[in-house]
Amino acid sequence: MLLGVAGLTPGDWTTVDENVANCVRSHGFRTLQLRVPDPLNLDPAMVERVKNALGIAGLALGQTVGEYGGGLVSDDESVRGDAVEALKQMATFTRIIGGTNTYLRPGSMNPGGAWWPHPDNRSDRVFDRLVKSAREATQAASDEGVMLAVEGGVVCPLFSPERTREFFDAVDSPATGYNMDPVNYIANRRWPTPQHPS
Repeated sequence: MLLGVAGLTPGDWTTVDENVANCVRSHGFRTLQLRVPDPLNLDPAMVERVKNALGIAGLALGQTVGEYGGGLVSDDESVRGDAVEALKQMATFTRIIGGTNTYLRPGSMNPGGAWWPHPDNRSDRVFDRLVKSAREATQAASDEGVMLAVEGGVVCPLFSPERTREFFDAVDSPATGYNMDPVNYIANRRWPTPQHPS
């Protein structure tokens, strides 16, 4: 396991240079996440610059993250298809830049954002669309030799550890992995009543 960072670097992947990489390393981290707004923007010189910056600092590339929002569960087939295509492009980008996995955002039916709650997020039909999208993308990821790392949470279609397990069983692909953030499954917390000395 490598201790990494997902928020210290400024902007998207194109802003990563030796100064950024050395800053990450100076904080004791060994890997970092790259945010990728446009996976088709693949200037070979930029790719080499980022790879060299990571190498010089002794950093591994932990994960790439695309900007396809919550569309993997959309009931609009064109939106869902575009999100699947973006995830496939992220798999290609990840392989080219030397990464091992890209983030699979489960999405939401809430138009406000991919991590906003919606009653339908817990429905079987939304879960089935997520499974369908993941199955379509995993073959591309497998072909590229990278993993799709999914994250769960109470506000999304993978709202519990059990539902997340169902997702892995349904997709049934070695190209899927887990982006572990277990605190996301805590829906409420009952704090004990303070005991005051009498």
